[in-house]
Amino acid sequence: MRSIKVRRSSYPETTSVAAHHVNMLRRLSKKAGFNAVIAGSYAEIFFGNSTTLGIVCVEADDATRAGIVEAMAIDPSGEMEIDVDACKVSINGKSFDVSIKENARKAFLAGNYDSLADLLGNMEDVIKLEAGLKYAFKA
Repeated sequence: MRSIKVRRSSYPETTSVAAHHVNMLRRLSKKAGFNAVIAGSYAEIFFGNSTTLGIVCVEADDATRAGIVEAMAIDPSGEMEIDVDACKVSINGKSFDVSIKENARKAFLAGNYDSLADLLGNMEDVIKLEAGLKYAFKA
C-alpha cells in the first residue's frame, strides 16, 4: 500500500468553505509542507502543476469533505493518511472513500509523476521522434 501521511497542527476556523479553500490554495506549496489537497474539483492547470510537484489532488464530495473536517476536529494534531492505491483518506480512526484521477494515481504509484523530468530525461527519443515528423519545431 502506498500512502501519503499529512500532519496538521490545527484546522483554521472559517465561516465559508470557499474562503478556506481560496486561502489554503494561496499558501499551498511543497515548502509549506503540503503533500496533498482535498477539494470538490480542480482547475486543470492547478491539477497539472500540483501533480508535477508531487502534490496529490484528492477529490471528495461535499458530504465527504464535511466528514473529514469533523474527524479532524476530534484531534486537530492527528495524522491524516491518504491511501493513493485504495483511494481512501483516514484520520482519527475514520476512513473516507475519495477519488484521485486515474492517470495521476497511476503516476504516483509508479513514482513517475514529473512529466517534464521524464521528457528531459529522454531527449534522445524526442530528437528521433522530431526527425521523423513532416514538420519541425523551430526555436
